[in-house]
Amino acid sequence: EIFADKVGVMLARDISGQHPGSTFVVDVKSTGLVTAIAICQMLDRNPDSSMADLYRALPLTFGTPTMSPHCADDVKYGVVERVVSDFQAMMRDGAAFAGQKISDLITVNGVRVVAEDGTWGLV
Repeated sequence: EIFADKVGVMLARDISGQHPGSTFVVDVKSTGLVTAIAICQMLDRNPDSSMADLYRALPLTFGTPTMSPHCADDVKYGVVERVVSDFQAMMRDGAAFAGQKISDLITVNGVRVVAEDGTWGLV
């Protein structure tokens, strides 16, 4: 089994050979018909490799599962506001999160916390 985030990395690695120096943004929910076509094209460009071979050739990457704890509709926005406020205070004070300083907070529909090495988490 190869999860969607790894498939995205595999596709980015393959497509980057056609577009050197490109930057890729991968939606981990990219599991539709267009992705299937891109996978077929990737396999066509790598006729001597199986999907498993291409997966094993990836560098070490990390991912976390999507977690969706229940939160009642009448309180969830207040919870998100408190989480955003806490992260804003941490960034302002230079506090570390998961061992790193926070380099950016994107507060559209929640908060995306970006660490100084580019890793991120989303609430």
